[in-house]
Amino acid sequence: MRVPVPASGMPGNPRRAGLIGHIAAAKTEPGRPHEALYWRSGNYRAIRVADWKLQVDDTRRKRWLYNLADDPTEQHDLAASAPDKAAELAAVLAKIDAEQAKPLWPALIEVPVLIDKPLGRPVAKTDEDIYWSN
Repeated sequence: MRVPVPASGMPGNPRRAGLIGHIAAAKTEPGRPHEALYWRSGNYRAIRVADWKLQVDDTRRKRWLYNLADDPTEQHDLAASAPDKAAELAAVLAKIDAEQAKPLWPALIEVPVLIDKPLGRPVAKTDEDIYWSN
């Protein structure tokens, strides 16, 4: 779809225009565009740095650590067996989280969400869950 004056200020498809800077950087700058990928929703946060991924649920006071190169489907939690790596990623996560804007309004609800469990299946004592804020 063409628009007369795209939001990016560039002629052509505005969605494609937004990618031009990333494409140019990828051709001239080695490495990944970001050292860390970060996500949060309420008290649930996650970070990925290289092959390592840390998830933190502050409501449950629980951490999960995975080496995605060895365990791409996140079946083996390494938080207890690699506490130094978990602490290293937690420090990076805390730094990035401190740089983010605070939410403009509080969550209305915080609910448990089962991890890797389809809806309608019976809940087992061994199931993992996180608390998700809307």
